[in-house]
Amino acid sequence: MRNIPIDMVADFQSDATTFCRLVKVICKDGTRLAFTTLDAPLAFDDGEDSLVYSPLNGIQPSGFETTGDMSVDNAEMLGWVQPEWITEQQIRAGLFDHAKVITYKVNYLNATPGRMVIEMAGRCGETVFTDTSFKTEFRSKTQQLRQPVGD
Repeated sequence: MRNIPIDMVADFQSDATTFCRLVKVICKDGTRLAFTTLDAPLAFDDGEDSLVYSPLNGIQPSGFETTGDMSVDNAEMLGWVQPEWITEQQIRAGLFDHAKVITYKVNYLNATPGRMVIEMAGRCGETVFTDTSFKTEFRSKTQQLRQPVGD
C-alpha cells in the first residue's frame, strides 16, 4: 500500500490530473541525474536533493509491473543519447551500472516538498546501448532481497 500525503488526495480525486513522473538516478560516482516525463524542466526537492528534473533526455519509464506480494517489481527505462546530457561513452563506461533509482509521481502545478508519491525504488540492472538510445533494467529492492549472499 502506498502512502499518499493528505495534501495530494484531492489531486488524485480531481477530474483532470496534472501529474508527471520524476526519475532520479544516483550513479556509483555520486553523479545525480534527474529526468521528467513532463515536457518542461521541473524543480523539485524530495527532501534529500533539490534538483531540476530535465525533459531533455526524454527518459521514458515503461511497463511498470508491481504487485502487493513479494514478487519482483520490474520496469525498463528508455532514454536517448544527447551529447550535452548523456553520451555513448558514459553509457558504455557503466554510468548506470547498479545506480540507485527512485521514481516519484508529483503534481507539477504544486511540486512542493512532501507532495510526492514514491512509485518505485531500487537499482539499475543491465544497460543496453543502440545507435541513438539506451535501455536499462530497473531492479526493485525486492529483487535484491532474492539474491543469494554467501553460502
